[in-house]
Amino acid sequence: MVFSVNSLGARRDEELIDNGYRTNPSWNTFWDAKATETSTGWSCELRIPFSSLRFEPGEIVTMNFRFERFIKHTNELVIKPLLSTSLDNLEKNMFNSSSLTFKNISGETPVYFTPYVAGIVSQNSTLNSDGTKYVKETEILRGKDYFGNETVDKTLSSAGFDVKYKLDNSNTLDLTLNTDFAQAETDAQVFNLTRYSIFFPEKRQFFLENAGLFSVAMFNHRLFHSRRIGIENGHIVPILGGIRMNGVFKGIQYGLMNMQTNGLAAENIEAKNFSVFRAKKSLKQDDSYIGGIFSNRSSTEGNDYNLQVGVDGIYRLSNSITTTFFGATTYDSDIKKNNNSAFGIGLSKLYQSEGFEFDISTTNYEENFNPEMGFLSIPNSIQSKVNLAYGILMPEDWYVSKMLFGLNNKHYRVSSSNELLNHQSYIYGAFFFRDGGNFHFVAPWYEQDDLDSEWNFSDNTTIPKGRYKTWLYEIYYQSGKTKNYNWFSDIIYGDFFGGKRFNFWTGTNYIFSEKVRSSAEIYYYNIDFPDHFSQNSNKKEDGTILKYWLTYNFAPDLSLKLLSQFNSNSKQIGSNLRLRYNPFEGTDLYVVYNSTINTERTMFNPHLNLIDQQRLFIKFSKTLTL
Repeated sequence: MVFSVNSLGARRDEELIDNGYRTNPSWNTFWDAKATETSTGWSCELRIPFSSLRFEPGEIVTMNFRFERFIKHTNELVIKPLLSTSLDNLEKNMFNSSSLTFKNISGETPVYFTPYVAGIVSQNSTLNSDGTKYVKETEILRGKDYFGNETVDKTLSSAGFDVKYKLDNSNTLDLTLNTDFAQAETDAQVFNLTRYSIFFPEKRQFFLENAGLFSVAMFNHRLFHSRRIGIENGHIVPILGGIRMNGVFKGIQYGLMNMQTNGLAAENIEAKNFSVFRAKKSLKQDDSYIGGIFSNRSSTEGNDYNLQVGVDGIYRLSNSITTTFFGATTYDSDIKKNNNSAFGIGLSKLYQSEGFEFDISTTNYEENFNPEMGFLSIPNSIQSKVNLAYGILMPEDWYVSKMLFGLNNKHYRVSSSNELLNHQSYIYGAFFFRDGGNFHFVAPWYEQDDLDSEWNFSDNTTIPKGRYKTWLYEIYYQSGKTKNYNWFSDIIYGDFFGGKRFNFWTGTNYIFSEKVRSSAEIYYYNIDFPDHFSQNSNKKEDGTILKYWLTYNFAPDLSLKLLSQFNSNSKQIGSNLRLRYNPFEGTDLYVVYNSTINTERTMFNPHLNLIDQQRLFIKFSKTLTL
């Protein structure tokens, strides 16, 4: 667990996973901090209740601590204690820590009761009955079809609560009723130029807490991904409520969660129950562990179900060499119960300051392996990866602090037929600069794809089946972190399934003042396909996404965030404006405004409204300690 504070008193907490190689920045707990500026510098004081920490009580309790400070204008990280500098992941790796021993401490076991009330006003454009005009329909409050009476349903759908009960210092029970996530941040838009699914991270607070425990994120999959709960076929599905319990029992870390959703009859979505159980046992005083997972998604209105059992583990052979493995099987009501397993093993030596490093792995996702409560980008595939690299530390008086050169080879075959699916080989290099900037290049990048059927790339373009060979080149640059601004650019040029491809991605971050910061990004792609791929004379496919973020921190307890996005393919601008007032830990007021604007109204008949949809959402929650 990480607790951070700056000279203005702004606070941030996050959770470290797998010894800091993965993080959960949305983890949240109860603590406080104050900062003071003086003529000689600044200092801060942190108050962290024992009840906000996870530990097994006893006459003697030993915890490991570390302290660090980041100095932006020199890009300097100060760590105490600094026992080793051989790892690149110095900021997060807990190898650099010292133990503190407490005697006869016991955290409190409070009950946190957090009720909320919410209101929503939404307006949507719909085509009238005779199809001649788009009209605006306004809805005040929103029912979730819990009850037969509309008034009662809207009233009770606008309130709910969470309960957190610390059973003891190691175990916590969470209850939630009418769980609501309307204040969650909007996803950043992307273009999918592949044949496979794209991963979107979880942003809902209830699922982010203790996300590291439930995560089995290794290789090219997640055996559990909480975004599968309450989101189905692009629709937000109401969550009636659920229960979660996590902690430590006889040295075994565990987590249990059960959630129930309501159905959406209009979308032919049945009510479902979601269960997941996770257990991990540490093997050594590092991130080595062996774990198991069980998940089940079942319809409460029919016979549909999807069940998964799995094991996984990490074993660190040394401070730098790590082995990983997993095995899992799924059982599905609609899929045959054979060839329904997955397994993989890997060996890596990574995150070295200098010297040789490697990452080797192989996985097999069989044809009928279907983890519906997880995420699998490329199903029915055998995947092999070999990455070899060598790092060189440069003299301290050089502007370049490190150079890295490597060779990456990826090979994908169809698991059910052993036919080639995709092969990639490329040489890459990277230069890391003293100010935090870096430069990467890939030259060349060779890729081969075998399509066993036509690929409908878009409404206008169909790529015929066959074998496609690709040569690509990529350069990436990110500026340093010592100034109040930084920027990056990424360019990819080469072949793409019989055509030519150009990708350009650039962005900048600018800190206007201690209260105002902004970011902007542009992503553009252009693909020129052969004439016979297109349904009409237009053989080019292109698209642009513009994104703009603005954050205004009026004070540590009051902030305003804006995300505005333009997508050239949808011809729409989407905006998400979030005001948060957090006067005390556990007290929150959210005011959220979402809108979608049509930029080319006259291209349709009848013409579209300027504002396609808009929504104003207000939510107030307050945590009471019982």
